[in-house]
Amino acid sequence: MKKIRKAVILAGGFGTRFLPITKAIPKEMLPIVDRPVIDYIVDECLLSGIEEIIIISNNKKISLKNYFQDNYTLKKHLENNDKEQDLDILNSLDHLKEIKIYEENINDLKGDGYALKRISKFMNNEAFALLYGDDLMAWDHTPVLKQLIDLYNEYETNIIGVQKVQDKDIHKYGIIEYEKESVIKNIIEKPNIEDAPSHDAGLGRYILRSNFFSELAKLQPNNKGQYQAVEAIASLIRKEKAIACCFDGTYYDTGSKIGYLKANVDFALKRDDLKDDLMNHLNNITKKSS
Repeated sequence: MKKIRKAVILAGGFGTRFLPITKAIPKEMLPIVDRPVIDYIVDECLLSGIEEIIIISNNKKISLKNYFQDNYTLKKHLENNDKEQDLDILNSLDHLKEIKIYEENINDLKGDGYALKRISKFMNNEAFALLYGDDLMAWDHTPVLKQLIDLYNEYETNIIGVQKVQDKDIHKYGIIEYEKESVIKNIIEKPNIEDAPSHDAGLGRYILRSNFFSELAKLQPNNKGQYQAVEAIASLIRKEKAIACCFDGTYYDTGSKIGYLKANVDFALKRDDLKDDLMNHLNNITKKSS
């Protein structure tokens, strides 16, 4: 069995839920404390044993591209001013230079399914990890993607990361319909609560076998001219086995304002240099509002 070596991170969209800031800054580059969202997702891939990462972006997300390139001028400035601690931070990102960025033309954005069609030639008929650039995960012990990979190594089939969501959030996600325990029958995209087959939502982490690209090739655009990858995933799992990975971790939709704010607070509270001051501030707010 071939190991999961490759990961694709989808980061090509406009981030309209976060306007107006995403007019100038890609949503994947919004900071969680002092690192962009996509840096955490790349880190999750590397900690999970991924060897090759492809980020699908668009040619207007210049800051994203710059983040994954070296900045010799800034490094020289830090060296000349004896800012060794800041230089160490930059040097710690050197491994990011090896990440491939596939850029779509801004006038040719036709959905995540269309973008994935364009990179199928780079995948060499291998199973791969698929992640979304605004779906951030936190964990205590094992990276979420590694949990999916471990399950793939056991079953050698498609794996979808899932967690239960509340009634009020059912309509936001692809909801899992089960054939039997853990075995997925279908994904129902953004159903009403009364039509939802379960409370388990697919949350931005997938391991997909190479047959996914055969389903992708058949994919037709929706009424808005967009090719949706989730439709190809649903078609795939109707034909071959897929297992739900009920992962241990916390999911943040950083493309939404509340998800982004929650992530910043939670990640800051895990940092020794910030947690005490932040907790005091939160406690003061609580006292004032009570």
